Amino acid sequence: MGADFFRKDDFYTDLACERRRADTATPGVEFTREEVGALVWERIRITSGEGERSIGRPMGRYYTLHLPQNATDEEVRDCATEELSAALLGLFEGLPTFPSRLLVVGLGNGTLTPDAVGVRAAERVHATMHLAAYDRKTFRALDCTEIAVLSPGVAAQSGMDAGEIAEAVAEKIHPDALIAVDALAARDKSRLGRSLQLSDTGIFPGSGIGNRRRSLSFETLGVPVIAIGVPTVIDARILAADTARALGSDEESARRYLSSENGKYFVTPKDIDDIVNNCSQIIANSINAAVGVVL
Repeated sequence: MGADFFRKDDFYTDLACERRRADTATPGVEFTREEVGALVWERIRITSGEGERSIGRPMGRYYTLHLPQNATDEEVRDCATEELSAALLGLFEGLPTFPSRLLVVGLGNGTLTPDAVGVRAAERVHATMHLAAYDRKTFRALDCTEIAVLSPGVAAQSGMDAGEIAEAVAEKIHPDALIAVDALAARDKSRLGRSLQLSDTGIFPGSGIGNRRRSLSFETLGVPVIAIGVPTVIDARILAADTARALGSDEESARRYLSSENGKYFVTPKDIDDIVNNCSQIIANSINAAVGVVL
């Protein structure tokens, strides 16, 4: 079975590094890979409309940190936090000004574990904006960014689109930048809970599972948006097709697995609770460290 057949189904992933073989020579796409101990960075920069069409993502930077199998090991977690924090600082440096006020938005449904990465990360980010407003002396002693934290939930819970809620809050508090954290879908099962993607192009909540909602981006919010995501689900049809390929089935058999007639189901690892807790902790610690919050 040829790679071209599977390539056209890569829209089932939110990871830029998995879309249309970003590591090959593609006009308008810059790709680098770097090993940092047991961690691996895959960095993509899309620089042209041709690159956008090839990868299927807007122009901008997409950095993916891949963790080893022992991702919950404390030493690995500390190293990942340090790397992610440094990458965040790098993205901040690309903004018009380093954010003195930051809005962190934890997307997703906190009652559904595979979708709870954003919510749990937001719970661990240290809010400080209230201190700046009510206890200026204490806030100055912290020497950090003003941080507001929002978990808008999903439309089924609030009746409102998360993007609309984030837009209303951003309009009220005027942050210099926004960080949106969300669960993603992956194409490769080895990336579930082990890849953390940062981008400076915003985010479309639910796009990886075909439930594309209002975007959180500069175009919709009027402020720069950095997205951080972790893949927690994979399309069951792709998993079945990969298994068929591994067992030597022909292309037509794999096509049947990927057919929409088989329905659309998403699979998550059995240790998803540990995955979500681990990744949300890494993300929250990285955000706290990047903006100087130590409480």
